[in-house]
Amino acid sequence: MSSETRLVRPYVGGQEFQQMLDSCTLRCADEIVEGGGEVSVSLDEYLNYPFELQMENISWGLAEAGTSALELEPGDIDLLVLVAAPRLRFVDTIFRRDLSEAGSMPDHVPLSSPERPRALRAPHGGADVRVYFCLNKHLDPRPLSPWRKGTWLGQQRYRVRSDLSGSGFVPIRMTDEDREHLGIPKDTARFVTLDDGDPFDVDPAADIVKLYVDGDLLDRLAVATSTPVGKHIQRQLFLDATSAIIFAAHRRLAQDPGLGSQHVDDFRGSLVHKLTEVVASKGMDTASCDQRQTEFRRLRDTPTAFLAQIEAKTGMRKDMLASFGDIT
Repeated sequence: MSSETRLVRPYVGGQEFQQMLDSCTLRCADEIVEGGGEVSVSLDEYLNYPFELQMENISWGLAEAGTSALELEPGDIDLLVLVAAPRLRFVDTIFRRDLSEAGSMPDHVPLSSPERPRALRAPHGGADVRVYFCLNKHLDPRPLSPWRKGTWLGQQRYRVRSDLSGSGFVPIRMTDEDREHLGIPKDTARFVTLDDGDPFDVDPAADIVKLYVDGDLLDRLAVATSTPVGKHIQRQLFLDATSAIIFAAHRRLAQDPGLGSQHVDDFRGSLVHKLTEVVASKGMDTASCDQRQTEFRRLRDTPTAFLAQIEAKTGMRKDMLASFGDIT
């Protein structure tokens, strides 16, 4: 016996709204993402490159057919674009406009300017871009018709991850029970462990890196992510996780020195390989392969220097200085 899960929308008509959103794409750095897709970009691209929702292929004439079928007015329906950090649980509204202005809708919606949303400043958690057509007001209830405010008529999602956010850089709310289990002091604010995970594993578990963060600190961070101090803490958490990977890699190299003589591309997909991609390149040309191998040797021989390369990529210095405010 088999089962299948289906999304049921108890309305007659209105499929035009989904058709419209199905024609949208997300541009991330140099990548184009189709609806429902996921893209992994470098740390530098995640934090600094432009992102935009591309809507030039939408047939806005479908909006009239959709509203007519559902007996709605164009002004009852909003196009809503959100950028969410699923792990840190906050959402920013990037764009909102009702369909009475369909004729003046832009072809592109910038997601990273004029102000970069919080999710695109927190690489360890990743970002979800969500696009909806939804009701913007309560209507009189009618059978087989949407009427509640917030009801969506069409939706589309895109997942954006940094090179490492898909490998377990997920904050875990740390409790006193966790501290006792981990054998760390009660005043510890953050702790990272790979447990028995292998940083050279080419197919690591999704939660291989366990990033424990004090619950009160997480709560403060959730409401202060755009502040200089909040940015500083987010970068520091990323570096904490990176340091744990480097320490684990050195333990493995001590156990199996032969790993250090291999090319890092032999471990493609591993945490070690992803770290070299953050500093060097993801390209497949000879120069890019050589750059990754150079960084692998740096990680092997002078791990603190390699960590400095990662720190420079995060823009940590700028955030640290800004966290002092006007103090001179």
